[in-house]
Amino acid sequence: MYDFTVITINKNNRYGLEKTILSVLSQEYIKIEYILVDGDSTDGSYDIIEKYKDRISFLFCEKDQGIYDAMNKGLSKANGIWTIFLNSGDLFYNADVLYKVLQNRSIYNKDVLYGSVVFNTDGFFKINKPTSLSAFYYKLPFCHQSSLIKTTVLKKYSFNTAYRIASDYDLYSRIYLDNGKFYNLGFPISIFSDGGISSTENQLLYREYAEISLLLYNRFLKKRLSILYYTHQLMDKFIAYFIKLIILISITL
Repeated sequence: MYDFTVITINKNNRYGLEKTILSVLSQEYIKIEYILVDGDSTDGSYDIIEKYKDRISFLFCEKDQGIYDAMNKGLSKANGIWTIFLNSGDLFYNADVLYKVLQNRSIYNKDVLYGSVVFNTDGFFKINKPTSLSAFYYKLPFCHQSSLIKTTVLKKYSFNTAYRIASDYDLYSRIYLDNGKFYNLGFPISIFSDGGISSTENQLLYREYAEISLLLYNRFLKKRLSILYYTHQLMDKFIAYFIKLIILISITL
């Protein structure tokens, strides 16, 4: 049994890919299953893959229908207790970070583990800590690359490929609404290579976040109303949510 499954998605990022592969292979004292999904790259990425293929447990080199389709492909082969997605260009925080996760006895009855992320923007590094889980009603409280999900839970939910850029938010939100158990590890997990997104992608991100937020809050309300859960806390969240939602929607107009 593997302690962790690490899945890397790559498309035409050969230089970032090799850095990520080396970061994964440098992890110490644990059993890792490494899955690599390449979207039929044409930039020489396959030369990098060939160099390390003996260390890769499963390899997909084929066209896909987008990043979440690729992530679901990788997930279909996952056998580790925990799964983390570390995409091309991203790195683990250090060589023993997964070992450190495994030494925490509080993780074993949890569904999702998460920690801080270090953003690397053109060589400038900034640590970003998770926010409160109540932020789920309008955004993802932590970075996807700094979270680990129990593989059985991840396979139960999987990624909704109808979303092009925010399916990770959708997946974690569904787990959260179903009373999944989340645990803040309290330390950095990964270094995320932030290349930025275009204005078009930014608009799409806000639209998808707004759509998911509406669905999330609709389920939240129905769940609470079914047991006559009217409290000041609920109303405060309701008002705060719609203020943030109006701001998000106005940005995309």
